[in-house]
Amino acid sequence: LIVCLVCFIAVTFGFSGAFAGPSAKATAQIGNLSVIEVSGSGGSGIPSSGDNGWNTLFTQIIKTPQDKDLFIDVSLECGLTTDTTVMSKKLVRAMATAEAIVEVRVLVDYIPVAVNGGGDTDITFARREQTLIAEFAGDFSECMTADLVTGAVTVDWACADPEMLQLILDTMQANSFNFVVPDLDAAEHTVQIQAKLSYEASGNLEQETIDDAVVTMAEGLAFAKAYLGNGSVTVETVRMIKTEDVIVDLQ
Repeated sequence: LIVCLVCFIAVTFGFSGAFAGPSAKATAQIGNLSVIEVSGSGGSGIPSSGDNGWNTLFTQIIKTPQDKDLFIDVSLECGLTTDTTVMSKKLVRAMATAEAIVEVRVLVDYIPVAVNGGGDTDITFARREQTLIAEFAGDFSECMTADLVTGAVTVDWACADPEMLQLILDTMQANSFNFVVPDLDAAEHTVQIQAKLSYEASGNLEQETIDDAVVTMAEGLAFAKAYLGNGSVTVETVRMIKTEDVIVDLQ
């Protein structure tokens, strides 16, 4: 009897381990996603923006019993770079703005999952908007002439050099968010994790006509980049407590 029992346990656990793939209660995947990025430059009065569309980072298949829930944890390293430069003289305002964004969504059976039961399906994992503004007089030390009779001083602004200010920020941080998919049918379900990276960059251009020549008085330049590092996803079959949502009302 003991020998039969041992053989039965060995065979049972052996077969359950061999076929535990899509029927397992949990699955996970990790990877280096550093090949995914988007960047662009704008300025001098010409804005620039763009994104790389939705990219599938991970794909997992898991089999669930009837009316079970999926608990999906997504973690990503998100990098943002924003670079703004302004040049100005004659106290003309120069402005530059750079923005970089990383958004994430989850698809189950190729349908985006709603967040918190609402209509939104996208989560902002990282976002930065950087604006730089300056009003400089410029370097006109060698562009001044004085009237010896009246003492009046005249500045040749076409000769003056603009002053410049540049600000660069570059960060990498790890972010995580939990998605919950309730009341699934008994079947194999495909879970996809997607990310969209986008940017906006803009800067103004102010010019004046001096002695029939067009002179740049203020100019803004911007560069933005969003990129990914390492990432992971964990998908687990659970039975969530119903009506467990906590609503926070901030007055």
